[in-house]
Amino acid sequence: MDEKNPQPPKRQPDTSKAVPIDVALVIQILAGCTTPASNRRKLARCPFVMLAQVELEDESPRRRWIYTRDANERGVGFISQEPVVEDAPATLHITVAGEELALPCVLKRCRKVLPDWFEGAAVLGAPEPRLAWREMTRPHKEPRD
Repeated sequence: MDEKNPQPPKRQPDTSKAVPIDVALVIQILAGCTTPASNRRKLARCPFVMLAQVELEDESPRRRWIYTRDANERGVGFISQEPVVEDAPATLHITVAGEELALPCVLKRCRKVLPDWFEGAAVLGAPEPRLAWREMTRPHKEPRD
């Protein structure tokens, strides 16, 4: 706070690579609840935990903070502290290998999984090869300044 602005700044999510402990805990709990029978995905998802944003078409330019859980070239699993509208067209704003991407998607699922936490899935409008398992698991060179 300063003298000109007596209000404390609004807390924004940390955009560093590390995620808050409560986010990591929620993701671990959800991972422990998955059984082979409950996983109906045609393509395996690679663990991919990071801060991202989703912008619903009807709410543009407002963006909601989410944390990704996993991804493949067709979709991204996420958790959020805000529910999102199912079957809503949206844009997923995500960083992959140091590159900011804005990916058209449809939010296919959103369900409450714990108090104050929702789990969802974004199905991408077109396959994104940078989210493929082989791309996300190979070492990437750091960009030089």
